[in-house]
Amino acid sequence: LTGHLTMKSDVYSFGVVLLEILAGRPALDKNRPSIEHNLVEWARQYLTSERRISHIMDAQLGGQYSLACAHKAATLVLQCISVHPRDRPGMEQVVAALEQLQDANETGASGQSDVRLGMEQVVAVLGQQLQDDKETVASGQQKVSGGGGGACGFFRMCGGGRQ
Repeated sequence: LTGHLTMKSDVYSFGVVLLEILAGRPALDKNRPSIEHNLVEWARQYLTSERRISHIMDAQLGGQYSLACAHKAATLVLQCISVHPRDRPGMEQVVAALEQLQDANETGASGQSDVRLGMEQVVAVLGQQLQDDKETVASGQQKVSGGGGGACGFFRMCGGGRQ
C-alpha cells in the first residue's frame, strides 16, 4: 500500500460505486448491524454466487431484474474490489464488460417491462459515462465540472442519487 492514487485505485473506487448502486446502500453505514457497516466487506461473500446475489440487491428493485445480468455485474464488482491491485481489471476491460451487459440487455429486451431492465440500464449508463471519460482523457481535454459526465453526472440524471 503506497497511498498513491493509480488507475487501479480508480477501478477499486468504481467497483465500490457499482456495488452501492446494485445494493442501494452507501459504502459505509453505521446504522446497519456491525457486520454490515462496511458494504464491500459484507457483500463480498454474496458476490461469488448467482444464488446468493439476491441478498445484496437493492430491495427497491423488488426482484425485477435479470439474475444473470446481476451476477455478471456482481462478478465485475468482485474483480474491481480485489484486494490486490494487480488482480483488478483495467478501465478498458471494465468498459468492455459493461458493454457486454448492455448488449445482453438489448438482446433480451423484447417483451420485458422497463422496470425489469432498470438494473441493466443503470449499468449501460455507467458504461457510457466511462466511455465519455475515456475519450476526454484520450483527447487531453480538461473535463468541465457539472457537465454530466462521470458518476456525478450519472447521479444527477437519476434525480440526485440516493433518497
